[in-house]
Amino acid sequence: MSDYTQEKILKHLHWFWPNHTIEVFRWEHGPVLELVDTFRVGRISPRSADEPWIYISLNASELRGAHDSTEFVILSPIEDMIHIETLAVTAFYNVSYPLTLGKVIDVGKPWLQNSRMHHFLVSLPYPYGPAFEWCTLSDTEKVRFLWLLPVTEEEADFAKAYGVEALERRFDQEEINAVDPERQSVTAN
Repeated sequence: MSDYTQEKILKHLHWFWPNHTIEVFRWEHGPVLELVDTFRVGRISPRSADEPWIYISLNASELRGAHDSTEFVILSPIEDMIHIETLAVTAFYNVSYPLTLGKVIDVGKPWLQNSRMHHFLVSLPYPYGPAFEWCTLSDTEKVRFLWLLPVTEEEADFAKAYGVEALERRFDQEEINAVDPERQSVTAN
């Protein structure tokens, strides 16, 4: 089923981003390949300077023991192979600890070099909407894409204390640039 799933996901990506270059990478390190040897990461190249690089897990939803049929997305201002590693680790982590909508993940290091953001908020893929969020595999199966939105430690703490919706309201009020690695926290006083 993994090749079938990956093929369907890639068709979905090509449909959503026509005329963009989509490359597929295999992560060769760590235990994720022990759970599904077809795990890959797709990278969508921007067509203009104002578009982000888009990294998407392929077959994370096929990992033995994975929770839900979820694939993960990272948006980046630059091309960086660290996102392939991050998606492999995230997919593997999702097997034991469900990374459902609204969860906050402590990455333990900056999501990009020199960034203040060491956490991700598992979020809806707001920049692309519901047409992208769901990929139909068959009449009875769908894959859902969730966005790993980089957040600061202060924002992660705020989400835990006041809820994700309160944090997202702050993001909307501040009109954040979600791919700015130097973005200031919306919860700073």
